[in-house]
Formats: sequence, C-alpha cells, structure tokens
Amino acid sequence: MSTSHLKTLRKKAVELIRLGDKVYHYRRDVMAAADITTLRNCASTLEEAFRDKKTKEADLEAALHAQHEILSKVGGEIYPVRFVNDNVETLLAIAIVILSFRLFFFQPFVIPTSSMYPTYFGREPDAVSQSEKAPPIHQRILRKILRGASHYKVEAKTSGTISIPLGGNPERGIIRGFYSEEVWGRKWAGLLPAKYREYTIYVGNTKHTIRVPIEFNLDNVLLEAFFPGAESLADAYRGLVNKRDGVTFENGQVRLSTLKEATEGQSILRFDILMGDALFVNRFWYHFAQPKAGDPIVFRTGGFMNRAGYPSMLTDDKYYIKRLAGMPGQKLEVKNHALLADGVPASGADAFGKNAQQVEDYPGYTNVGLLQAGMSYEVPQGYYFAMGDNSSNSFDSRYFGPVPDKEVIGKAAFIYFPFTKRWGPAK
Repeated sequence: MSTSHLKTLRKKAVELIRLGDKVYHYRRDVMAAADITTLRNCASTLEEAFRDKKTKEADLEAALHAQHEILSKVGGEIYPVRFVNDNVETLLAIAIVILSFRLFFFQPFVIPTSSMYPTYFGREPDAVSQSEKAPPIHQRILRKILRGASHYKVEAKTSGTISIPLGGNPERGIIRGFYSEEVWGRKWAGLLPAKYREYTIYVGNTKHTIRVPIEFNLDNVLLEAFFPGAESLADAYRGLVNKRDGVTFENGQVRLSTLKEATEGQSILRFDILMGDALFVNRFWYHFAQPKAGDPIVFRTGGFMNRAGYPSMLTDDKYYIKRLAGMPGQKLEVKNHALLADGVPASGADAFGKNAQQVEDYPGYTNVGLLQAGMSYEVPQGYYFAMGDNSSNSFDSRYFGPVPDKEVIGKAAFIYFPFTKRWGPAK
C-alpha cells in the first residue's frame, strides 16, 4: 500500500466515522431500528480498521464502502456532504463567538461627529470639488482603504439656476442651516434599515436630493461649494437679500440662489466624507473597576431619552462617546474656558488642561445649559456628567443632564482605523 494512498484512506475514514456519529445523534429518532443497528456496526467496523495499523488495504476500503452505503441510505441532509449543511454549525459557532466578543468584551464603535475633536475625529468632508472630472477609480479605492472615504456627487437632471432651500424661518431672521430631513434607507448592501439625512438642491424647479449619514451636517460643504467667501450661511443670506437677488419663495420654502447656472448632465456637487475614528470599546473593564474622571466613556441613551427637567432632551436611542467630566457628588462649573470640579481644575485627562489653556485645537469649555456663566451643578449619586472635548460643538450633559451609571457600557480602548497618527490606544 503506498503511503499517499494510505493517508487518503485514513483521512476519509476519519470523516466517515465523524459523519456516522453525527447522523446517529441527529437522525436516530426517524431511522428504522435495523438501520440504526447497521449504522452502528459499520461505524464500529470502520473505526477498528482505522485504529489497527495492520489492517489490509482491501479491508479498509471494504469498511469505508459499507459505511458509505448505510450513510447514503439514512444520512438525509447530512450525507452526502453539502457545503452549507456541513458548515452551518461552524458558521453559527463563529457568529456566536463574534457576537459574544462584541457583547461582553470589545465592541467596535465609529465616532460619528466632531464632538470629541481633536482627541477623536468624527466624519468630516474632504476633497470638495466641482470639476467635471471625477477622481480616478484607483484613487477612490485607495482613499476608501486608508481613510474610509465615501464619494458623493450630484449631476444636474436639467438646465437652470442652482438654488438650495433653507431651514428655519428666514423671513423672521431665523436660519437653521440648509433644509434637510430625516429619511429611512438601507445600509450594508441593503441588508439593514438605517436613517439618513437628505438635503435638497434645485436646478431650476427640478428637485435633486443627496443622502448623507444621519449625524453628518452638509452645511459647510454646500457653503464652500456654492457660496465661497461667505463666512456663514447667515452671511450669504444677508448678502443676497441686500442685493435684492437670489432669494425666492416656492411652495412655502425659502430658497437661496447660488447665482450659478448648470447645464443638464453637469456635475454640480462633488465631495468625499471621511469615516470617523473607528475604535474598540472595552465592555468588561467596568465590571471590575469603577469609571473615573477623565475616562472616554461610551453610553447608551435609550434608558434616559425624553427625560424632562433639563435644557434639552434626547429623542433617539443612540450610543454616545464623551469624556467623563464629573463624578457623583462633585460640583462642576466652567470659568474662563476651564472646567472646575469642587472648585479646582478638573483632572484625569490631558483634554481638561488643554481646553483650559485653549491649545492644540482644543477650543475651551463653554458656558451653556447646566453650566451657564455663574452657575454650578452637583452631579447626583448614581450618575456621571459627560462632556465632549470639543465643547462648543458637543451635545452633552450640559444639555440633557447626567448619565445614569447603568447606561455606561464601556471605555474607549483602541483606535484601529484609520491608519493615521491617532492609531493606537485611545486617550
């Protein structure tokens, strides 16, 4: 018997012994008694032939053939082997391990906004360009791999003047950005439902829409693309009003004209959105240790959304990442851009000191909500006070109040994407 042929037979014997045992345990309740006996006898004979190193080739092949015959008769969906059926248990086991790892140990989390900038980066626009030529496909693939960049573009369906509706009540001087609305769509190749933010652009009276992630604000992209030189949307609006041109009223909407003409098929808006920092959240650490001031914590808002008694309310069940700025019983206040805890500068993270000094792009803490100028706030027992490092652009405990300790799911542990200088342990 050749060595290679022997190895082949022995490998096949191991597989048929395994399948025989599987068929017996899975299908014995639907098998005839005689077939059960035959299956067990054939399996026993094959196992003895496999274990006996002196077994002749013909005897091993005969045992394999007998096992094959009975398995073909009683194997059902298990035998003969089909890839999905044979691997479904393995796939399920892998899925369970992954879900358990995510649920109990390290959960991946993508920073959606700039509320923790410059410690962590949220989604941000990049490569705003209105040129006719799109980036080459290899560049787009490379940017997707290295920076998680998603490319967006709008092409004119017709010819005409480009205009964009405004949010708020511009006639009364209330402008709340460019008009947008929340809409439902699908993500992950259409597998899961997801909310998006949809903006509207008109070319003439033809409506064009563009959907971006729900947390992403497209105002700065639109302002840079269509109103270069304007420091703000209000500035652009006032400039067009003063010229008595460029502001129209259509179907109850106030539209701000870009004073630009488009032709059918022309690219009128093109930009990328870079993915925010992707990090792992350590979900098990707080089972053994208490959160401490300065920790970058992740919490879920579903347990305290729509809570009255605070300057603002959380209306959606989401995961937030903020800095733990106040422990239970501490009295907090903001003075001269510094966060004070019990009358002294907050400690536990570099971000506290850098915000107080307004260095390295840290803007300093602002007096709003529960921490307005001249006011202090004592964190109640069983709660934490959470604040964003980018204080002037963070919706946090100053608005929606303290975070119940039971809603804290973990601590930011490691930034694994993108591959920039921020890659590594979370701060």
